[in-house]
Amino acid sequence: MNIPRNLERSLGPLGRLLLVIGILLLIPVFLAVYFSEFEIYGYIVYLGYLLPALISMGVGTLLDKKFEQKSLNLVQGLYLTGIAWIIISFFCALPFTIITEMGFLNSYFEAVSGFTTTGITMIENVNVIPNSLLFFRAFIQWIGGLGIITFFLFIGRKGISEHILYRGESHKAKSPNPVPNLERTIKYLWTIYIGFTVVLISLLWLQGVTFFDATAHAFTTVSTGGFSTHNASIGFYQGLANYRLIEYTIIVFMFLGGTNFVIHYRFLKGKIRSVWDNMEMKLWWSIVIVATVLVMISAGLFGDSLESLFRTSLFQVVSIATTTGFGTEYIGSEYFGALAKQVFLILMVIGGCVGSTAGGIKVKRVGIMVKGIWNHIKKASRPREMITNLTVDGEKISDTELMRVFTIFASWILLLVIGGMVTALLSNHDPFACFSGMFSALGNIGPSYLGSMVSLNPIIKIFYIFAMLVGRLEILPIFILLNREVWVK
Repeated sequence: MNIPRNLERSLGPLGRLLLVIGILLLIPVFLAVYFSEFEIYGYIVYLGYLLPALISMGVGTLLDKKFEQKSLNLVQGLYLTGIAWIIISFFCALPFTIITEMGFLNSYFEAVSGFTTTGITMIENVNVIPNSLLFFRAFIQWIGGLGIITFFLFIGRKGISEHILYRGESHKAKSPNPVPNLERTIKYLWTIYIGFTVVLISLLWLQGVTFFDATAHAFTTVSTGGFSTHNASIGFYQGLANYRLIEYTIIVFMFLGGTNFVIHYRFLKGKIRSVWDNMEMKLWWSIVIVATVLVMISAGLFGDSLESLFRTSLFQVVSIATTTGFGTEYIGSEYFGALAKQVFLILMVIGGCVGSTAGGIKVKRVGIMVKGIWNHIKKASRPREMITNLTVDGEKISDTELMRVFTIFASWILLLVIGGMVTALLSNHDPFACFSGMFSALGNIGPSYLGSMVSLNPIIKIFYIFAMLVGRLEILPIFILLNREVWVK
């Protein structure tokens, strides 16, 4: 059988990825043993992890042995990235299908939502879900935070065109790495990521959160994913005496997750000024501060104390801006006025910083677009000899880079419009809510004004799955799969 070259070169690396995923699928088995879930839920809990793990490792071994590992070009790297996320999500959807009564489409939606750190859930009542499965959905968000393939490279699987795959999966806005060497860059990023996770687990545990909840929420906070082990999300902890401290702690770590990890590296190296000395960080701080003030003004008539108003507004602003999606108040509730709800939609589009775990268009791109528009206005009103090039932090932004930024923005707007119209056509929600659903999926955020998405038309769910993958992989790896030429070459 003559296999197209792009597919053939991707199958070997894909096999290695499936081997790793198969091993990761075994981890929840130990949780099921610890929580004695075999006595409550029966053998099917184990089968829910063991069967996908064995199939994944079996297929992975077959592909790894049959197809030689060869270097990849950029198109092949993007191609592999796209199909890897789609296929890996398939295997990780199986535990939800086997253990619950969700059905495969909802299970696949849940897995994609987890890996893309979107946080939209198809589980209406998480309180009846086995702890091992709650851990698993939090764990896949944690893996997806820095990326499935980046994790694969971190644990030492080399020889599959690391630079190409890292570029294919990571955010495509131009951003410096901590160090020139890719292997060391990945090591530093994951070390910081794991460090933040361990610190947050410790803090939440010391603040009275159970160790299981602390671990699950640390996974989904640092990854800016937003899956919770409780229906009320972080609002569940308002029953504890020190719930305010818990909320402020999560605010800090959501913000850290939404900030460029290169900034964390520089800060830890003693470069304190790095947290405000570049365009993106200045804009990032400004967005959070201004948005919080606007939300406070909009919600100010609700009657809370000033501290409660500030904390609730700041929590929701940071949660949406970092695309985490945790909540202490539902964003569609009467607590937030019309202005606040509009601010949340704007934050959904912008998202967090490049090089972070957050979704959205990214703060740096927004800054470049604003400066690009202003630079264009200046060019139109000044003599040719006074025209200056567009620069950001002393670095010239080429016309090609500027065009790429505007192309991504235009693609986002087009997808938002199409997704909103599809939702409106196949549901009975109001126009504002219909657009917010697509904002949530494409921005990898979670909350929307649709409320629960379980009852949505299957076509809408499929479109949102597509949008979540496009948003997380920043368009190219998924769009390239729509090009017939890459499948026949």
